[in-house]
Amino acid sequence: MLVEVLINGYTGQNFSTDFIPAQGGDYIRELSFGVITIAFTLVTFVLYAVVLKIIYNERDFKQNHSQRIMFHLGIADSFQLLIHASTGVYLIAQYESYGWLEKIQGAIMNGMWCTSLVHTALLAINRAVFIVFFQSYRRIFKEPVFYICMTICWSFFLIVTIVDLTDFSLMVYVLPTYTFQYLAEYPWGGTVREFSNQLILYSVLLAAISYIVIFVYVFTHTAPSKRELLLTIQVFFICSYSVFGYCIWTYCPVVDSPTAYFACNFIWVLWNGINPYIMVLFNRKIREVLTSHRFIQIITGSNSSAMFPR
Repeated sequence: MLVEVLINGYTGQNFSTDFIPAQGGDYIRELSFGVITIAFTLVTFVLYAVVLKIIYNERDFKQNHSQRIMFHLGIADSFQLLIHASTGVYLIAQYESYGWLEKIQGAIMNGMWCTSLVHTALLAINRAVFIVFFQSYRRIFKEPVFYICMTICWSFFLIVTIVDLTDFSLMVYVLPTYTFQYLAEYPWGGTVREFSNQLILYSVLLAAISYIVIFVYVFTHTAPSKRELLLTIQVFFICSYSVFGYCIWTYCPVVDSPTAYFACNFIWVLWNGINPYIMVLFNRKIREVLTSHRFIQIITGSNSSAMFPR
C-alpha cells in the first residue's frame, strides 16, 4: 500500500512483487503516465521560465517583496519540474536505479521541496503583514530583514540536500509508487521524511492563519487597493493549493491501484506547476508582457492580450 510506504519508507516488501518492467497493456499505461508527466512539466517549465524572467526584469516587481518571494519560489518549483520530467522518462523506459545520479537527483528534489514549503509560508505571512500593518510595513520588513528571511528559506534546501547526500539517507524515484521515496534501510531517511512531513503541516498552518488574519482585517477595515487585493488573491490561491495537497495526502484514503498512485504523485507535480498559471491569470502586467513576446503572438495569432481577461 502506498500509505504504508509513505509512513515507513520503501523496502521492496511493501508490494507483492519486486519491480518488474511492465509489458503489454500495463506498459501502455506506464507509457501514458510518462507522456503526461513529460508534456505537462516541460510546457509548464517554459511558461514558468518566461514568467520568472518578467518578474526579474520589471522594476515594479523588483520593489515588491511578495513578487520577489514568488520569484525564489519559482526557482525551487522549476528545479522540481525538471526532475519530475525525468521521472516521465523513467516511466517510458521502465528504468529504476538507486545509483549516485539518482541519489543526487533525489537529494536536490527533496531540498527544493522543503525550501518551496518555507517560501510558501513566508509568502502568506508577508501578505498578512502588508495588509494589516500597511503604514509600518517598511519598518517591519526592512531589506536586511527580507534578506535574512530569504537566507533562512534557502538554508532548508542546503541542509536537507546535504543530509540526503550522505550515506545515511537515500531518496530515489521508485517506479511501483510513481513517486520519490526514502529507502527504509537507511537510518536517517525516516527522520528526514518526518521532518519534511512536519514542514508541510506547519507551512499549511502558517498560510491558513495568515489568511484568516487577512480576511478578518479586510472585512473589518478599509479594503486595500485593487492592485494589492489582486496580489493577495493570487497568493491566496497559491497557498490554497498547498492546503489542498496536504489534505489529500493526509486524510484521503488511497485506492490500491497504479492510477491512484500516479494521481497522488501528480498532485506534487501540480504543486510545483500551478503557480505560473495563477500568476498569468491574476497579474495583468505579466499578461501584457507575456503576450508582447513574438513567439506568443505567433502561437496565438494575436497582436494583443485580448485572449486574457483583464
